[in-house]
Amino acid sequence: MVSMIMLSFLFVAANEPLTLLIARIEHAMIAGSIGQLEQCRQTLLENVAKSSGSEANLMRYTLAYVDWRLYPLLMTDKGKRGEVYIQEAEKQLKELVKAEPGNAEAHALLSTVYGQEIGTSVWEGMVLGPKSSASIDTALKLAKDDPRVALQAGVGAMFTPKMFGGGTEKAEKELRRAEALFSKEPTNTAWPNWGRLDVLAWMGQLLASKGDREGARAYYNRALALEPDYGWVRYVLLPALDNPTKKK
Repeated sequence: MVSMIMLSFLFVAANEPLTLLIARIEHAMIAGSIGQLEQCRQTLLENVAKSSGSEANLMRYTLAYVDWRLYPLLMTDKGKRGEVYIQEAEKQLKELVKAEPGNAEAHALLSTVYGQEIGTSVWEGMVLGPKSSASIDTALKLAKDDPRVALQAGVGAMFTPKMFGGGTEKAEKELRRAEALFSKEPTNTAWPNWGRLDVLAWMGQLLASKGDREGARAYYNRALALEPDYGWVRYVLLPALDNPTKKK
């Protein structure tokens, strides 16, 4: 089966607007701009509706990615837009893995989306936790050496109790593996190619949780060296490191 990454290369090379759209999405993500992400989301909704085949599948993945990025930015929104977006991300990814069962990137992102949907309810954890674990297990079987698969396996392990297969030790192992894989992946690889900043931010958080504040700071500074305007690190994670009693 031809992978989505190979298909995306063919499509992006022939369609410059998608390349520009992805650049806008990543710029908005770095800046934490809800408005810009929502504009990109609307464009993707229109593109999904008028496309088909591998092109539609690529658009579905990108739409789910934007919905997932929007969710944490809208967690305190009283209008519940964030919940609508994360539910839409789940819908798009479920349709994508149905169409492309061998798409490791889609399975990994679906695992992360399931994890985001787990709230404070024990019932949600009982239902969505196994779904999240099954999705990341599938992704690892399909493409263990995909850096985004390793990244999402590591982040998922951070929020999964050790008795259920997670824990800090497993999270650190996967995040360090993801970091090594990203160092080997060309920066100009075809979409999806996100995650280089994420792995630095999450490694910083993991080290901070272990009490290694200087190690965490080093990772945060590496992220800012790549993207000085990375809002999550500059305005959330670094201040939390300097004021550990302050909620993130």
